[in-house]
Amino acid sequence: MINRKKYSDYYLPLRAKHIQARISQYKPSAVVFYSINPLYRKWWGYIADASFSFDREIEAYLAKRDGTLFLIVNHPASRGLGNDYFHAIGQRISSELAGQ
Repeated sequence: MINRKKYSDYYLPLRAKHIQARISQYKPSAVVFYSINPLYRKWWGYIADASFSFDREIEAYLAKRDGTLFLIVNHPASRGLGNDYFHAIGQRISSELAGQ
């Protein structure tokens, strides 16, 4: 029987490389990663191949690379989040993309 660690050690790098390849292939304007958990932030940074900075105004991490805006935001199921949080995220994406 396979355990969670063995599964993660094998599949997470493959999955991350696959997502990187799709980003390179399709060159999206924006990519949103859900979960600010440090474990996931490590993978989001690996996938984006960029350094994120925390934006206190919208309580999210942002990075840009090769014309793509990357955001790490709270997961929608996180407690205490309302529509205002995601509305602010959407506004930031819009303003960042308008400035490109």
